[in-house]
Amino acid sequence: YIIAAHQPNAFVAGRDSSHAAIAVTDGLLKTLTRAEVSAVVAHELAHVKRGDALAMGVCASIAAMISAVLGLLAWPVGQRANVNRLVSGLIARAGRSHAREFEADRAGAEICGSPVHLANALLKLERHTLSMLNPVAERNPAMALMFVVDPLQADRRRPSATHPPTERRIARLHRQAAEMERDEG
Repeated sequence: YIIAAHQPNAFVAGRDSSHAAIAVTDGLLKTLTRAEVSAVVAHELAHVKRGDALAMGVCASIAAMISAVLGLLAWPVGQRANVNRLVSGLIARAGRSHAREFEADRAGAEICGSPVHLANALLKLERHTLSMLNPVAERNPAMALMFVVDPLQADRRRPSATHPPTERRIARLHRQAAEMERDEG
């Protein structure tokens, strides 16, 4: 599916591989090259193959519900946003979001045949994210699981972030590319 949204993003939704859909925003299509878009779609396909869509959806739903309740309690003392980010990150980490992202990067790079294309896409998406506010994700951090890179501004990211640091993901992809070259040579 293609979604009309300026924020570059791609995500997968569905309960299993037979009932999953991959969506990309037109912002992603305008930001990345064709090879980079293919690599991002391969990353999302890896999530489908691994059955991550259901797990990520359940985590996002649980985080949204807990954040809503705790956010109401924290609102009078002005800590609602902090509570929402903390709860979303902790629920995502409990759902092994970092491991899921690293594995989807690895498998996606294998599917598209080029870890470097995915690394380049992640770098562009990270730079774009840092240069643009994402009001939807900032208001509801539980939605962060539905992005390729952490959509929250850098000063709002915490160790409990929903995604591993983009620099680490890129470094792993470059190591994978070197290993693939060595194996071919």
